[in-house]
Amino acid sequence: MRRTPPSRDSHSSTGSNPFLSNFLPDPGTLSYLSTPRSEANVRIDTGVQQGDEISMFYDPMIAKLVVWNRDRQSALDLLAKALREYHIIGLNTNTEFLINLARHPSFASGDVHTGFIAQHHNELFPESSAGAESLSQSILAQTALALLLRQQEINLKKKNAGNSDPFSESLPLRFMFASFFIDLSTENQNTHARVAKTSNSSYSLTLVSNGDESQVDANLTDWSIRDNVVQLSGSLNGDPFQCKAVFIGDTLHLFYEDGRYEHKLVPSFARETKETAFGDLTFDSFGKVVEVYCAEKDEVKRGDILLAIESMKQEHRIVAPYDGVITEIFYASGEQFPPDTPLIAMEPKKRD
Repeated sequence: MRRTPPSRDSHSSTGSNPFLSNFLPDPGTLSYLSTPRSEANVRIDTGVQQGDEISMFYDPMIAKLVVWNRDRQSALDLLAKALREYHIIGLNTNTEFLINLARHPSFASGDVHTGFIAQHHNELFPESSAGAESLSQSILAQTALALLLRQQEINLKKKNAGNSDPFSESLPLRFMFASFFIDLSTENQNTHARVAKTSNSSYSLTLVSNGDESQVDANLTDWSIRDNVVQLSGSLNGDPFQCKAVFIGDTLHLFYEDGRYEHKLVPSFARETKETAFGDLTFDSFGKVVEVYCAEKDEVKRGDILLAIESMKQEHRIVAPYDGVITEIFYASGEQFPPDTPLIAMEPKKRD
């Protein structure tokens, strides 16, 4: 990191130095790299691109970001904005540290000295809330919307619909006014969402986290889906938001206005069953129920095997996506079922 001089120019070096490990270099591959939007008073000096490796044998600098504006404060504001738009996946960087530095009032006033980082350590290195504390409604809602739109885009491509709107009324399989279940659970938070489309660009989200339920009304003013990247903007309960979700492997990387969040996708359930009306577990192909491992009114835990089914000469397991109660079993052992038909209905276990 280069110190910002007390003038109207601000510049910082974005390198592979994770501030959580005392600025030690962090070699790795730039799995995803997206730079700030081009502006007249923003310059990026770099020699790397997405897919390149940041080696341990050379300077681990990724780029030098330079901005200028009418005065020091406006230049620092622009610097923080541009740094927030720098999206890097694959290795740890000092981006968050630089943002905190640019926003620090003492740094803005020019009160900078060699002991600055040590003196303001708590403000420059705040405790990360991802994991230790509950995720906010906003982060959960943005994650759910990104997951839903991408999944429906995948479904559309499979059906060769030729339409980029996942809820288009022209589709043979209509999602309009349907409700969808999405698992958002982490190691520290058992969370799921019910997402219902209420109008052309509006959604109603019911978030259930560790037994507590909350409601979020979302309105999308713009969204785009390209390859593994979903970009959204709109409002959540009236508050504006914009975010980018990048899907790499089994992880969703969410870049939002105040930070970033990584969400591990649910493995077997997401691949073997399809998102449908909340409470219904379905399979997307013809099949036959081989064994039923539960009964109506049974209490089950996330990951419990509910059914064994056979499809295309392969056996699959239908597992509980969350802690809940079985409300109905639609097919018995030995019975055949068509694609996208509910096999089991369940609802979350209510808190006592």
